[in-house]
Amino acid sequence: MSDLKYVNNEGSFGVVITDKMVHDIFEKCKDAYPNETGGILIGHYSMDLKLAHITIIIGAPRDSKMGKRWFHRGTNGLQRSLDKAWDEHGHYYLGEWHYHPGGAPHPSFHDIKEMKKISKNKNYKCPEPILIIAGNTSFSHWNLGVYVFKQNKYIPLQKKISAD
Repeated sequence: MSDLKYVNNEGSFGVVITDKMVHDIFEKCKDAYPNETGGILIGHYSMDLKLAHITIIIGAPRDSKMGKRWFHRGTNGLQRSLDKAWDEHGHYYLGEWHYHPGGAPHPSFHDIKEMKKISKNKNYKCPEPILIIAGNTSFSHWNLGVYVFKQNKYIPLQKKISAD
C-alpha cells in the first residue's frame, strides 16, 4: 500500500492518502452510479501541521440523500465513527469527499458554499477542511480533485510525483 501526496503550488502544505483509500472511494462511487455519493475524511496532521494524513474514509451514512446531480450527506452513525477514531487513534474529522458521476473533479458552486459553511461552523472544529472529489468519464478513467478550504477560499492541490 503506497501513499499518494497532494500539495499546494508552493509545497507548503498538503494531503496524504493511500492508494487503497482512493480505490475504496472509486468503488463506493461505482456502487452509487448514476447518483452522486460521498462521506467524510478522518485522520490527523503531521507534527509541523503541514500535512493532513487521511486514515479513514467513511461512506454515505444510511440517512444520506442522493440524485444524479446532487448529494446531501446524512449523519446517521457518524458520531460513533468519529468517537471510535478518536478513542482508538486520536484521529478526527478532516473534511468531506464526494462523487461527480461522469464529470470533472472540480468543486461546484454548491460544494464551495457547503465547505465554507463547514470551515466557519464551530461544531466541526475544522477551520481548514479538505474536500476530495472523484470524477470519471468511464469506469476505467477516474480523476481525483483534492482541495483545502482556507481563509474563505479554496486551494487546489496537485499530485506530487516524486517519492519522499
